[in-house]
Amino acid sequence: MMVVTPRPAASVILVRETDARSEALLVRKHASLDFAGGTFVFPGGKIERSDVLPDQLYRGMRARSERHRAHITALCRETFEEIGVVLARHADGSHCEAALVDELGRYRKEIDREPSLFADFLRDNGLFIHEEDFLYWANWITPSLWPKRFDAHFYVARMPQDQQVKCDTAEATELKWLDLADFNEVDGAAIIPAAPTLLSLTDLAIRCRELGSLDDVLREERNRQIPRIMPKMVEQGEAVVSLMPWHRDYAAAPGEGVEACAVPDFYHAFSAREVWQP
Repeated sequence: MMVVTPRPAASVILVRETDARSEALLVRKHASLDFAGGTFVFPGGKIERSDVLPDQLYRGMRARSERHRAHITALCRETFEEIGVVLARHADGSHCEAALVDELGRYRKEIDREPSLFADFLRDNGLFIHEEDFLYWANWITPSLWPKRFDAHFYVARMPQDQQVKCDTAEATELKWLDLADFNEVDGAAIIPAAPTLLSLTDLAIRCRELGSLDDVLREERNRQIPRIMPKMVEQGEAVVSLMPWHRDYAAAPGEGVEACAVPDFYHAFSAREVWQP
């Protein structure tokens, strides 16, 4: 079987803070989509060649590689297309106010049809992408035997205070805000079938509870080490399942994989999630 090269993709764990709560956003993908159709995921999507923008449209991004700038551009673009949230800022550093976001909403379908227009959208409206708004959180790669693969990069960002989420019903049909104070892997599995989404969100919820606030997480995890996590597909009886890198049989299983020793201790705590039903 020919191994498919994974397509780079980026998603954002968007967090809003109310009085004493931090909540993360999930969107349910339209059931007709051929990848993750009907499931709850983070806003995001494929990285396009046009997501490498001119330097003048970024602020504080010179320390980032071109690859990571493209990740962040893609998740900003996809977040605007899917849920109408503008994560770029004005030249003075302020976020877009609600009235302006409503006005800019007319560009969503155009950018969805032609992603390269996102650069013009930012330039024409005096908007810039700021590095400090995005915390690199996780990197998951689809197993090598899957016919459709993604090299998915997850970032954490704060929901702009004055903006509202507005679903694009062509892609996202439902929204769900999850309270990070109560979120755990066991309960989350009831609504989140995908390991990358579930465990990345569990990781964030745990760190928010340990550190006390999203601000603390954004500050303390800025130099976070990001391992590559790629399950392996194996046969168990009559079923085909995914072995996680922390499974005892992972190294001996056939197929492309990653170094299990590089996986943080956090993931090893999920002994009940060593085998995943795709």
